[in-house]
Amino acid sequence: AQEGFSTARRSGASFGLETAAVLAGGSTGPAVTTATEEYNGEAWTGGGALSQARQYFAGTGIESAGLAFGGSSNPNTTIYTNTEEYNGSSWTSGGALPASRSMMFSWGTQTAGALSGGALPSTTNTCLKYDGSSWSSSPATMGTATKEGYSSGVGTSQSAGLCAGGDPGVSRTEEFTISTNTVTAAAWANGENMNTSRSYAAATSQGTQDATVVFGGNSPPNAQMTNSESYNGSTWTATPALNVGR
Repeated sequence: AQEGFSTARRSGASFGLETAAVLAGGSTGPAVTTATEEYNGEAWTGGGALSQARQYFAGTGIESAGLAFGGSSNPNTTIYTNTEEYNGSSWTSGGALPASRSMMFSWGTQTAGALSGGALPSTTNTCLKYDGSSWSSSPATMGTATKEGYSSGVGTSQSAGLCAGGDPGVSRTEEFTISTNTVTAAAWANGENMNTSRSYAAATSQGTQDATVVFGGNSPPNAQMTNSESYNGSTWTATPALNVGR
């Protein structure tokens, strides 16, 4: 038989590996605890105490680099936003959640963590990402708003998480992925100036950014133009003029 906890509890947060695991906080009955215990594969020993006693919170990471965040008091009159980081012996403050949340799914590492679902206090389908110092919103949302219900998210990488079950009891499973493809935000950049200033000009309707023709238009002071120019993506070159300025 495996050795039991030093402090009996429920609704704590856990993270790590079978031979290097951490259990923190939770409810001991009418109270919540700050107690942290570490498991070496055979026995549990005391670790550094949380700064904030809490239950129904989430954890992720490894024994020497873990996270704990959110959660609530007992009874659930206060829901927390604070994050704590564990270095294998003590907890320090991390970036706060943008809004209080409990009963979350969680996965990832201390410097690339993630959470989804939970209660705000109402059940939500939103996701957040942690970069080691602050939380930000993820554009991804769960298909169905779900709170933890004593199950937890699975995944050691921020880009690949798994959430199964939840409260009320469901069999639903959802997978979270982040594409490795990066899409560059839209932006304007300077191109080569035209040879002749003009307004009200026309352009080839089937042209592209690096293959188009602009012709006609007005040149100050309001003279109709016949000249035409083509663009190859970097330079403008004069092309045959229109027969009539327009």
